[in-house]
Amino acid sequence: PKNIIAVSVTNGKSSVANYYYQILKNLKINSAAIGTIGIHYKNKFKKTYLTTPDTITIHKELNFLKKNGIENECYEASSHGLHNNRLDNININTGNLTKFKIL
Repeated sequence: PKNIIAVSVTNGKSSVANYYYQILKNLKINSAAIGTIGIHYKNKFKKTYLTTPDTITIHKELNFLKKNGIENECYEASSHGLHNNRLDNININTGNLTKFKIL
């Protein structure tokens, strides 16, 4: 997809990813959300088992979404997934931090 948003840090990742999907869906723009809840696209749902899947799985899912006409995608980027390089080689257009604290 040409527009990829990654949502990270704590509290609200699932909500933000799904709000993005719902807003674009209501505007009749093909979109998807990937995360803890699963993958939502074109009124369909596919169960996933990790908030941020491994790199190979993410690339396969992004390719699948692209082939299905999805150009706008938002997914949860867990800190664990980021630490384990699960988002490597993905062209993220926008990053969103839902809640963080600087000590």
